[in-house]
Amino acid sequence: DFPDFRSQRPSSLNSVFDIKFMLAFTKKISREGGSIAGRFDARYKLQKKTLKSLGDLGASTRQRIWSRIIGNRLRISKELFDALRARVLNNEVCSDVVRVITEDLKRVIRYYLRFWSSDEIAKEVGERPDWEDIPSFVIFKKLMEVLGSFQLMRPDIGYVQGMCRLSFILYSEFRETYGVFQTFTNLVLCKSPLYHVYTFQFEEISKWERVMHHFATERIPESLDVILRFNPHILRMFVMENFFLLYANYFEEQENKKIWDLFLFFGEAILVLIGIGVLGLVVELKRNAFNSMDALKE
Repeated sequence: DFPDFRSQRPSSLNSVFDIKFMLAFTKKISREGGSIAGRFDARYKLQKKTLKSLGDLGASTRQRIWSRIIGNRLRISKELFDALRARVLNNEVCSDVVRVITEDLKRVIRYYLRFWSSDEIAKEVGERPDWEDIPSFVIFKKLMEVLGSFQLMRPDIGYVQGMCRLSFILYSEFRETYGVFQTFTNLVLCKSPLYHVYTFQFEEISKWERVMHHFATERIPESLDVILRFNPHILRMFVMENFFLLYANYFEEQENKKIWDLFLFFGEAILVLIGIGVLGLVVELKRNAFNSMDALKE
């Protein structure tokens, strides 16, 4: 049921996709063992037949593809979401959690709406939005329903800072709360490495750190040496933050969606490959103050 992209060959995928790297990644990740081992080969063989490039997918196409690939293994029904949503509207979410979600959503909405057209903004927040009262925006209320419902459904995991960015990216495609909740929940709870990061499984996270270190040593030894000299722990910080958010902090909305496309089609190896590309830019930057994530981004 996937559309055939074989006639399209824009550079976005060609510049990122590297089959030699993917094969080396598969061998390395298999040696690391655990739940992240060796799922790439079968996925690649199946999907290379239908996907030659991702390019700029239209909103409706991307929505259908994301929904299909992420799936609904958890069998999240509309009835379940409506019941959880009613509890959110009845103020059953812990006030401390609501406060954290509110502050996160304010920052995220203010940031991402910069990339929307005036017509889109008018539809979601009104023609004359009051930026001092973001909680009054329709989009804020809808995302609060999604994230509050997740908090009620899985209080053992609960809301984690960063989830608001994932929910916003999904909302920008689906524009309705049930679709966002279903895909968001299945993405966070069923996709490696997101599940490991959001549940703080440091043993699994350390595997990704070792894999990043292995390939960074092979491909960008000079950049890696510069970074680690300033902060030997920055690689773990990099993995935590960017696997957390699927690189939402580094790219604008549309570019970030292309990374989602690659991640959902080709799996975890893409996150490592993009990470090596980002770290490799250090060679072209001024070699100072790389002791924090903010400095690295600059």
